[in-house]
Amino acid sequence: MTCSLDRRSLMGFGIAALLFPTPVFAAETASRRFKISRAGSDIGTHVLTVTRDGDTVRAETVIDIAVKFLGITAYRYELAYSEVYRDGLLQSLNGKANDDGKPGYVKVVRSGDSLQIDGSSYSGIVSGLCVPTSYWRMPGLGATPWISTQTGELFAVSTVETGALPHSAPGSRVFRASDNAEYTVDLWYDNAGDWTGCSFDAGGELGIYTLEQGGDSLAGFAT
Repeated sequence: MTCSLDRRSLMGFGIAALLFPTPVFAAETASRRFKISRAGSDIGTHVLTVTRDGDTVRAETVIDIAVKFLGITAYRYELAYSEVYRDGLLQSLNGKANDDGKPGYVKVVRSGDSLQIDGSSYSGIVSGLCVPTSYWRMPGLGATPWISTQTGELFAVSTVETGALPHSAPGSRVFRASDNAEYTVDLWYDNAGDWTGCSFDAGGELGIYTLEQGGDSLAGFAT
């Protein structure tokens, strides 16, 4: 049997397409912005935007810090990096940093069950279960080592829950991640698993991330 469509039929299909277009589902997006302070003075921002498109989750982070003394910038730090996840596993990481004039970089790609790292401080192959030092994914607390988003350096951290700190966000659970050497950070999460801030040593002073108002929930993207 031969099937043919005349001009009138084609016009009908065209009108139907206009009236009932194929649905296009927009990607889910959420963002969080942190204020960074040192010894009580504001010194910068950390902006995180996460997008889910199908089974792929992408996270983009921009950190901008300027420590000033008498109105003159005494220290400058800039870091931008992107992460890609599927099924909760890191697929790629790309970061570029300016640490007061000293450049740093990291490139990570997945190959099967492993991650290939090319960074300014480390290059090599590690377990595919490793996570970056991006903090927003609470499930990553159980992984080790962590991959520096600045240089690719590996930190063999262990993580323990410590209880609230005097400066942690009210109601948060606090975890200390440390390699018992040069890397220690206290991370805070709410009951939903959202990252609410952190504290760390900032050149001998207390550095604190404070979540600004209106932060979207990221917990649903972290699995």
